[in-house]
Amino acid sequence: MRRETVYPGQVLPETVLLNMGRDMMTGMGKLMQDILGSGPCVSGFACTPTAPASLQVNIAPGNIYAMQSVEASPWSTLPGDTAHTILKQGILPDPVSLTLTPPTATGLAINYLVQVTYQDQDINPAVLPYYNSANPSQPFTGQGNNGQSQATARDGVAVVSLKAGIAAPSGNQQTPAPDTGNVGLWVITVLNGQTTVTAQHIAAMPGAPYINPSMLGMTPSLLQSPAQFDKSTKLATTEFVQRALGNVSGCQPVYYSGTLTAAQLGQLLQVGGAQPLSLGLPVSSSIVFGSRYMLYNASTYPVTISAGSGDGLFAMGSGVTRSCVLGPGDSAEITLQAAGVWVFSGSQQLQFSSVFAAALSGDGWQRLPSGLIIQFQNVLSPVANGVRTTFNFPSAFTKTHLCTVLTAQDTVGDITVSATYEKVSLSQWRLAVWTGADTLYSAIHIGW
Repeated sequence: MRRETVYPGQVLPETVLLNMGRDMMTGMGKLMQDILGSGPCVSGFACTPTAPASLQVNIAPGNIYAMQSVEASPWSTLPGDTAHTILKQGILPDPVSLTLTPPTATGLAINYLVQVTYQDQDINPAVLPYYNSANPSQPFTGQGNNGQSQATARDGVAVVSLKAGIAAPSGNQQTPAPDTGNVGLWVITVLNGQTTVTAQHIAAMPGAPYINPSMLGMTPSLLQSPAQFDKSTKLATTEFVQRALGNVSGCQPVYYSGTLTAAQLGQLLQVGGAQPLSLGLPVSSSIVFGSRYMLYNASTYPVTISAGSGDGLFAMGSGVTRSCVLGPGDSAEITLQAAGVWVFSGSQQLQFSSVFAAALSGDGWQRLPSGLIIQFQNVLSPVANGVRTTFNFPSAFTKTHLCTVLTAQDTVGDITVSATYEKVSLSQWRLAVWTGADTLYSAIHIGW
């Protein structure tokens, strides 16, 4: 930031004093821009009905911050500077009242827009004394003794105005757009025959750039929460940290089939209704990588999750595209891992985990997280009693064969069936039939 240098005994030209003011304004403007961004943004300007109510509203004091030329016009003897811009503050120090006129035709309504803009104004004119070199004891009145007044300050002001829309049938009236350089703050609706304006007729202009969180939820750029999944060097607010630490941003029921939305990312979704549901994931190109849906089925019906066109849904750790069907009580977390790749985890994914590996078609086996393996197969006994036959397990055990349970399937009448098993190796076992030859047996093998 620039500072003017002066010396003892120096005769100060007015430009030194003027530049001091400009230097301070420039430094403050750059600081405000670093904090608030390039604007425009506002604070204050609350809009309230009069008391008692009338066809007027009161606008409270407020401030507007907007990018402006350093000097749009000459200031005293300093030339204008339109080549450089800074963030300037315009101040409305006192409340103002605005008068509204209802439409004259029956059934019509009109929307008024309260808007504000920044202006530099030269204010407080006065006839100033000037040095008279011919007679120093008698100063000139006005510059060159012309007796004319001159502005004594350049003020950055917030100018509030009311812009009327076009009257239209009630419910169809449109809010006018702000004039160039203005910021829309409030929308006031007035109907034909209306005699007072109350709070119900006043609404905030959508997107009004308030920097006061207590007004409309807008905060300075320094304090704005970065977007979810932002990986830049922006400052993290407590809101951003809360989302990043894994706490869900909300809970929402989903009772009907359809496509999940981006707004539901990060929420805990209670899915399921009075019938089976089919839910689609949004197209991955519209979603940020790392986005996640959290779902649980609280109903008694299945909920089928499928990927959008061109995308795939994969069980975690699996390269095979699968559907995700949430049964009653099931849960799933579905994350966009890469372009076109949704990955799900949770209770529904356990069937694809290696600790629950299985071969369930025909003779097969099921592995449990403890390492225990349960195998099952159907075998036909020899045609003669007293004969032993060796069979292979559907899958070899890795440590030990604990036991086998045999059940005869096709006994007829009162035929007595007697059979036992014998351990052979980790990959084979032996069936010994003593009575009831040529019988189909179901065998369940347990081991490690």
